[in-house]
Amino acid sequence: MSQLDQSVNADPNANYNKVERNITNSNDKHLPVKKVRFRKYKHKLNPWISAGIIRSIKTRDKLFRKYKSTPENDPGYPTLEINLETKNKILDKCIRNAKMSYYHNTCNRHQNNSKKTWDVINGILNSNKKKDNFPIFL
Repeated sequence: MSQLDQSVNADPNANYNKVERNITNSNDKHLPVKKVRFRKYKHKLNPWISAGIIRSIKTRDKLFRKYKSTPENDPGYPTLEINLETKNKILDKCIRNAKMSYYHNTCNRHQNNSKKTWDVINGILNSNKKKDNFPIFL
């Protein structure tokens, strides 16, 4: 308050600028902007992805890296290929089942509310409401 001009003829815009400057300086000092990198093993993209599925994705990716770094003439190459294929099939089936059970539980939870049920259905169909703007001239 001591920095503000408290006279009767004071310019309110100047006082506002001083207050705004103090707020932004303290905001920058005490609440710095932090850059957060997206990590696919830490952040869930979808609500049906569980910690177990993320661990399975991580092991599948490790297996894929090992498969890609192994030369084709190596005797262990065919077993790595088979292991990767089976891991992919199991993981895909697990994700499909988790997604199906998530939406089944969500629909059951909103069974008596038709608006929320339609929100879930539109989320499944991934349909976005498009608002067409009227043309400015004909």
